[in-house]
Amino acid sequence: MKKLSLLVVLIGAVLGLALLSTPPVYGARAATGHPMLPRPQLLKVLFGGHLQFAADLYWLGLLQQVGVSHSADDYLAIYDYSELVWTLDDHLRENYRMAALAIPFNPGRDEWVNGPEALKVIDHGLSVFPKDVQLWMYRAHTCMFVTHDYPCAAESLRQAAELPGAPKIAGLLATRLMAQAGRFDDAESFAKAMAETVQQPEEKEYFERRVKEIALERVLTAVDAATMQYWRREGTLPATVQLLVQAHDLEAMPVDPLGGSIQLDPFGRARSTSTKYRLELLDQDVKMLTPGGRGETVNEAEREPAEGNP
Repeated sequence: MKKLSLLVVLIGAVLGLALLSTPPVYGARAATGHPMLPRPQLLKVLFGGHLQFAADLYWLGLLQQVGVSHSADDYLAIYDYSELVWTLDDHLRENYRMAALAIPFNPGRDEWVNGPEALKVIDHGLSVFPKDVQLWMYRAHTCMFVTHDYPCAAESLRQAAELPGAPKIAGLLATRLMAQAGRFDDAESFAKAMAETVQQPEEKEYFERRVKEIALERVLTAVDAATMQYWRREGTLPATVQLLVQAHDLEAMPVDPLGGSIQLDPFGRARSTSTKYRLELLDQDVKMLTPGGRGETVNEAEREPAEGNP
C-alpha cells in the first residue's frame, strides 16, 4: 500500500513538472519562443493560499531573465514573467517598475522596440497603483523615447505633476509637450491650474510665465504656418514677418504676450526676442525625463536646445 502511495506521488510529481514546463500560449507570439512558464491557473491550484510564494519565485525568474537578455526577443520575454507575476500577485510594485525599464530594447540607430509591451506593464501597474509617481514618469519616458508618442508623454507628465512627491520639472515638461503637440488650450489650462496650486513662490512664477509662453507659442506656430503658405506659393522664404502681412498670409502683425518682437530666423522659423528658445523639447528636458535624472526645476534661461533646434 505504501509503495502504491509512493508511486502515485511520483506520478503526480512528474505530471506536475510536465505541466509546469508547458509554455503559455499568447496568440501569435507563441511561435517566437516564450520562456518555459507554467499556466497561472495551475499555479493557483498547486499553491492555493500561498500564491505570494509563487509570485516571489517567478519575480526572481524575471530578474534572472533581465540579467541574461541580449536581444529584442530576450527582453520581450520579461513581459511574460511580469504578466505571470502580476496574475499571481498584482500588488508587487517592483514587478511593474523593473519590467517597465527592462523590456524596451534599442537594436541600434535609436529605433526602440517592445514599447507596447512596456506600456502594458506600466498601465497594469497604474491600474493597481494609480498614484505611483515613478510609474507615471516611466510611462512618460516610454511614450517619449520608445514609442515617440508626445501626447501620451504629455498626459503622463500631467498626471505625475498632480501627485505628491512629483519631480518639480514634471509640470513644466507636461505643458511644453502639450504645446509642442499643438494642444495649446490643454497646456494653458493645466499651467493656470498649477500656478494656483503650487506652494512655492518660485514655482508659481514659473507657471504664470508658462501661461504667457504657451500663448506666445500659439502665435509663433501661426506665423510658421503663414510662412509655409508663402513658401508653397512663392517658392522662397519670406524675409520678414511684415512681408507675410503684406502678402495677406497674416491678417496683422503678431503680438508677443511677453512683450518681445516677433521675427523670422534665417531658416524661416518664427522667433521672439522675449525668449531664448521656442516651447519645444530641449536636451535639458531629455536629461530630466531619463530615469536617474535630477528631476529638478531648471531656469528656462539655462536650458540647452535639443540637437537640430537652433
